[in-house]
Amino acid sequence: MTLKTRLIDLLNTIREQLITFPEYLTEEERRQAGKPDNWSAKDEIIHSTVWANHHLDNLELLLEGGTPPDPIYAEIEDEKNRSIFDEHKDASWNQAFDRVNATYERINDFVRRHSDELLLEIPPGEERPAWRIIAGSHIIHPMSHLWDYLQRHGYSDRIIALFGEDFTARLADLVDDEAWQGIAYYNLACVYARAGRKEKAIDTLARVFPLAPHLQDWSKEDSDLDNLRGEPAFKALFS
Repeated sequence: MTLKTRLIDLLNTIREQLITFPEYLTEEERRQAGKPDNWSAKDEIIHSTVWANHHLDNLELLLEGGTPPDPIYAEIEDEKNRSIFDEHKDASWNQAFDRVNATYERINDFVRRHSDELLLEIPPGEERPAWRIIAGSHIIHPMSHLWDYLQRHGYSDRIIALFGEDFTARLADLVDDEAWQGIAYYNLACVYARAGRKEKAIDTLARVFPLAPHLQDWSKEDSDLDNLRGEPAFKALFS
């Protein structure tokens, strides 16, 4: 399969996961109204679509030779996220589904219109190739928000069912690049750690670090791995 085909396949998987996500929830969880510091499942999904469209807007501008607006710096990201919450907190599930479908129709159309060669290029002013920007904004970012919700509500097994070995293998197979494969399996280690599968998480990290050594430093402060820090096998990864 081409990069385009593999990318679209994963994008469609994420879209399906976002659309079917409420099926895994209780009626009370589906009806839950979010709060600024405790988002509902619907809030998590809408938030992901807003940022996905923001990043695609910027990517399209870059490829057209334009200059995107100033990036959202970390110090004002919370303010932006609060603004997104306030604007969409009263949206219905149907409105959330419409946003998901429109967002993923748009990105699929973008990918179909461009060659593998262009997707592999690094746009002016960027550090990542176009496909990585798409994978980050339309696959990994929404995935992390579904993780967050599932973990907060005790659905550890569901995290693994959605984002376990099979999903990770498809993500890693997007391109033949060891550093990217390390990133994909690092995400799997985070899934296992969040789900309380400490041994699996540590075994996966042992596989990751030779592929992507730069992730060692990040793993020392990544909150996703906090419940591993007291484990001797985790500490041994850095000795």
